[in-house]
Amino acid sequence: MQRKSPFVRHQSKQADSFKRVCGTARRVWNWALEEWNRQDAAGRKSNAMVLKKAVQCHLIHRPKVA
Repeated sequence: MQRKSPFVRHQSKQADSFKRVCGTARRVWNWALEEWNRQDAAGRKSNAMVLKKAVQCHLIHRPKVA
């Protein structure tokens, strides 16, 4: 009996999509960490929910790139 690999082989479109999603998540994480540190250095108390709302607002209201 052959063992199944725990790794899924994805189609190239799916692999590209996964790379974009992971890249976006990393950019958001890095931005939030930088913002958290900036607010901490300025002596303000950071709040995760405020940062989350700022990211969502930015994503909704960002200008369209042609």
